Amino acid sequence: MTTHFDAEWLMGSAGGDREIYENLIAMALESFVRNLEEITDHLEKNDNESVRSIAHRTKGAALNTGYNVLAEMAAEIERSVDRKPDHIPVIIEEMRKELDLLKEKCMENN
Repeated sequence: MTTHFDAEWLMGSAGGDREIYENLIAMALESFVRNLEEITDHLEKNDNESVRSIAHRTKGAALNTGYNVLAEMAAEIERSVDRKPDHIPVIIEEMRKELDLLKEKCMENN
């Protein structure tokens, strides 16, 4: 089973510094929300290359901060641009739910 958020890994990446860790979480979540809005906007404009590019950027950011499920979803959007573009809105909705879950978990830990 894939871990939604690998907190231990991110804390290690932050050198054990709680402040850096919390800042990385806040910046990552803000970035994911913004990227998801951009993907939605570009999808509505049928700008598939931008959708693919933003999904790729989101995947990289998610992998670099331990958000494994989001990374998988972003990769799925990236693949779906050519294969199943009609499926992208479904993935976007799943990503929104995942972000809500992650935000809720982060609030519980603070």
